[in-house]
This record gives sequence, C-alpha cells and structure tokens, in this order.
Amino acid sequence: MQNAVGTYNLSGLINFTGGDLDVNMQKATLRLGQFNGNSFTSFKDSADRTTRVNFDAKNILIDNFVEINNRVGSGAGRKASSTVLTLKSSEKITSRENAEISLYDGATLNLVSSSNQSVDLYGKVWMGRLQYVGAYLAPSYSTIDTSKVQGEMNFRHLAVGDQNAAQAGIIANKKTNIGTLDLWQSAGLSIITPPEGGYESKTKDTPSQNNPKNDAQKTEIQPTQVIDGPFAGGKDTVVNIFHLNTKADGTLRAGGFKASLSTNAAHLNIGEGGINLSNQASGRSLLVENLTGNITVEGTLRVNNQVGGAAVAGSSANFEFKAGADTNNATATFNNDIHLEKAVNLKVDAHTAYFNGNVYFGKTTNLRVNGHSPEFKKRMGRNKRSFLKNFAEAR
Repeated sequence: MQNAVGTYNLSGLINFTGGDLDVNMQKATLRLGQFNGNSFTSFKDSADRTTRVNFDAKNILIDNFVEINNRVGSGAGRKASSTVLTLKSSEKITSRENAEISLYDGATLNLVSSSNQSVDLYGKVWMGRLQYVGAYLAPSYSTIDTSKVQGEMNFRHLAVGDQNAAQAGIIANKKTNIGTLDLWQSAGLSIITPPEGGYESKTKDTPSQNNPKNDAQKTEIQPTQVIDGPFAGGKDTVVNIFHLNTKADGTLRAGGFKASLSTNAAHLNIGEGGINLSNQASGRSLLVENLTGNITVEGTLRVNNQVGGAAVAGSSANFEFKAGADTNNATATFNNDIHLEKAVNLKVDAHTAYFNGNVYFGKTTNLRVNGHSPEFKKRMGRNKRSFLKNFAEAR
C-alpha cells in the first residue's frame, strides 16, 4: 500500500497477537477506529514474545479506543508479554476527545511526526491500566516515546495508574504540554527531555535500547529504562501542565502513599489550574521534582479540591517540591497565595525559592524551605512565630 492515496479505516481489530505488523501508506490518511476500537497485545509464554505494530501514513486520526498490551481473555485471562505500537506521520497525528488510548503493563507507544505541526491527543491517554484481576498488587511499566515529534506534543488528559503503583515514562521532545495530569496515589511519572545536542549525543557511544528489533522477539520487561542518564535537558526544553491532580482510595498504609512527577526539563511549569492532592486516612504525599531545572507554580495548592483544605494529625497532606537537586542551581517559584491549613505541609528544596503571593498557616502546619535564599514578596498570616521557628534549613 506504499503508493495508496485517499483515506483508509481500521476498526475492530481486537486482541491482535499476530507478531509484527507493518502498514506503509505514506501518501494516505489512516483512520484508526472509525466504527470500533482496536487493541494490540501479546501472549506471555515461555518465549516471552513482543508484538510490534507499525503504521506509517501521511495523516493518522484516532477515532476510537486503542489498547496496547491489554489482557487476552476474560477475568484473569492470560497475562500479556509486551507490545510496541508505532504511529508515524509525515503531517499530522490526532486523536478525538472520545478516543481513549490505554497502555497496560509492558506497553510502549512511539509517536513519530516529521512535520512542524503539533501532535494533538484530545482523548484521554491512560498509562498503567490494570491488565488483569489482581494486577493492582504489582507495579506496572509503560512508555510513550515522543522524541521524534518535531512540533509540540499535546496531551489534553494524561492519567498514570489505575489503583496500582504504575511507573510510567515519557521520552519527550523539546516541548510537552499536558492539560490535566492525574496521578494515582502511588504512581510515578518521569518525563525525560533531550539534552543540548539531542538524545544522540548521549547514546552514540551506548546505543539506545528503545524497542530494538530482533529475531527472537524477546520481550522488553521494563520499557521505560531506555535512555542512559541522568542528564540536564537542553535550555529550550519545557514541560507545561495546566492542572496536576492526584487520586486516592481509602487503603491504609503506615506512612501513607506518595505520588511523584519528575523531569529534567529546563522549565517545569504548573499552570493556573494548580495542584490538587487527594488525601485519605494515613496521609498522602505528592513529590514534584525537576532534577536539573526550574519549577514554577501559577495556581493554588488544594487538598481534596479545597484551597486551604485541612487534614488530620497522623494523616497529613504533604506537598514537596525539589528543583535542581542534580545541579544545586535552580529556582522554585509560587505565584499564587498559599494556604496551609491543619496538618497540611509544604517542603521546598531549591537554590532559591520565590513566594510571590500571601502565605497563610493553620495549626500543626510546617513550611520548610531548604535553600540559600528564600524570598517572600507578600505577608505571612497566622502562626507566623511558629512557622519561622523551623523555616529555613541552610544547605
């Protein structure tokens, strides 16, 4: 189909486990799921085979659900091994709002676009979906590789974790935009951005293990581990997230649960949608970390969707921000008012921390800033003396 033109539809290809599939229609438009969704998966057996599916088209439009490495069969079914889906376009890749893309344990999605147009995923992208009954008892690993997207990468809604300790990785290009990011209470997302000179500068001596093809069809057990690091993202690398949210259930655990977001971008920006931490009994924590660059938060910090929402002793809600841990030369900036009510704690670790709004405190609240020069532009309210007692911790 290399010389085919026009529009072609692929719908209802459910539980494809047939090994490698290559569809080359570089002059045509491919619509995935016009009438029904598609799922590409694998069997986990003694051979640990990997299913690799490649679509190469002028334009790719995702109309319906796409499942990658979902379970085979009902109930517990048969566990899947690993599946790699590659969507390559010379012009545009888009998904509609109702077109959900689900990555299960062992799934990799490669997005390749050689034009300067953005890749726009308007439908929900869900990394770490539960693969079978009881899968929440173990972590899952999934990867999205957008390093070969020339334009901006846009996720309208990205979710990590499905009541499980999902570990997800995005191998990003220079600019990644996320509308809403949902993290499960024990999930982690790592967004790796390219260094100066591109990824090739880091992998030319040690070739990347990103989905290597081999005759044995050997599985990629943890596909997130594909780039040697750590390294700093280039000076023009940016990760923008309009709203960051955590989700939680009532499970009790000593010390609570912690969700995490980490990157190496030059700039990590949390927009006006702010951050919401869902808190439950035994406490919940959120770590936002930029290993080598700056963090800016434009919106408010909320607990259970309330600005200044309170927790209870022994079940505290904890926000933690780390900027430049690997470089010791980065800033954390908060441009809105901060309300820390009862048992709501904030820890900031950065070379310089800027608080450009008012800061309000409740009882049994801790704000700890580890850095050389924290700066407050406005006033601090309530329990100021108690706060200052354990405020600064010099490096």
